[in-house]
Amino acid sequence: MPYKVCHILFSTNRLEYLIPTLRASHNLNYYNCEVHKIFIDDYPKTRNNNAITALVRLHGFNEIILNKENLGLTKNWTDIWKTISTRDYDYVFLQEDDVVIREPVLVTDLIEILERDRQISQVQLSRQAWYYHEKDPEPKDDDLVYKNFRYRKESVIFSPMASLCNHKITKINFQDFYDHNVNEGMIGKVLYENFQMISANLKNFHGKHIITHIGEWCIGKRLLPGEPGYENWSYMDPDTKYSSRNGNLY
Repeated sequence: MPYKVCHILFSTNRLEYLIPTLRASHNLNYYNCEVHKIFIDDYPKTRNNNAITALVRLHGFNEIILNKENLGLTKNWTDIWKTISTRDYDYVFLQEDDVVIREPVLVTDLIEILERDRQISQVQLSRQAWYYHEKDPEPKDDDLVYKNFRYRKESVIFSPMASLCNHKITKINFQDFYDHNVNEGMIGKVLYENFQMISANLKNFHGKHIITHIGEWCIGKRLLPGEPGYENWSYMDPDTKYSSRNGNLY
């Protein structure tokens, strides 16, 4: 029986990033998978609904959610997980709209890594160095190896950038542990502290990054008032472009 996978793409109507992201998403090889693709756009102010709908349908997205107001990633993530938690999926692939998958990735290989090691909460496709203090991924002697991947189990961040997790994780009521909308830090912390699960960061066979993050600027709400860390982003106008690297005006 094929695996049932839900592919969710979060967008803020940044077509200059979304178009190459969609084109490169075909590097995900869904052999032996039954895939349902959900597209969520959260920035209605400048959006052409007909154009963006036609664009994502061209790339196989058959459930399209165009928010009428900018809700922010944490609210969108919370809402869509509640929606899909009762559906019949086996796995969930999360993707943001500014991520180019650089090379073919067989999704069943990612599934096998999760099934071989139940301690892994998600497999993240590694990106290039983005922040100035980072270095590009490289092979290390103590990397774990499976088929065409080298990987490390070392992240307590549950990333929505380009990652696969078991659908069962969407059924956890994270608000029992943390009375706010979900975010990558909160999910990772809850899974690590309460379920002893950790994220695995996947490099290719040569130890290099598999995805390229291309989103130099961001727009829209980040965190909502009252959410932990909101004060760090409260200066941002959701209708203004900011650098994704340092939060400065773009």
